[in-house]
Amino acid sequence: MPTSQKTRQVSTNDPVTGRTPSSPLKPSTPSNARPPVDSKHRASAFTALSARHWQCVHLARRKHNTSNQTSAISISTFGANANLIPHLGLPARSFRNHIHTLVTELDSVTLAHSPLCEFANVVNGHIRHVSTHDTFNLGRCIVAQPDKSKMKLDFNATPGLFITSGWYHFTLYDGAALGVPTTFVSPVSPGPPFDVMVFFVESSRGVEMGVLVP
Repeated sequence: MPTSQKTRQVSTNDPVTGRTPSSPLKPSTPSNARPPVDSKHRASAFTALSARHWQCVHLARRKHNTSNQTSAISISTFGANANLIPHLGLPARSFRNHIHTLVTELDSVTLAHSPLCEFANVVNGHIRHVSTHDTFNLGRCIVAQPDKSKMKLDFNATPGLFITSGWYHFTLYDGAALGVPTTFVSPVSPGPPFDVMVFFVESSRGVEMGVLVP
């Protein structure tokens, strides 16, 4: 992907092999997700790569849509798992009890043809700016529900759904009984009804971020 300030439009020919993106896709993505006129804007690797993969998957869906049912992909839904512990000032051991899946949508034309920086900014605001007030309200609703089995995610698993998860930020497996880190991590809910879910996982060296597409 070009890194020049003059070429912010995303190429649709980035090579992808198997379940992991090729190396040319990753290094320049955060810089391409930053608007050239806004030097203060900084897109994190998670935000930029989430936006980039969202667009790549949507372009692939458009290209291979042979059913002529354009309405099925006219809107693409994006979801991301957010760790709400920092917003509440809770200890790290509270992990898993304070994860919320944030959901937003973009129309097909915007997602397919806009520069990466435009919808990366949507993802950035969507993930980073979680309202503390809303978070507390969510917690109160959970506590007030006597039958926890009745609680469900309130969004539809549509054909245009795309989920990304930054599990490399979470410490679920630290201090596990066996004391051995897992090779791959699993989503909170086993067997999710999604046709695309991207996990960003810690590399074997514990420094870089890897990508796994189930």
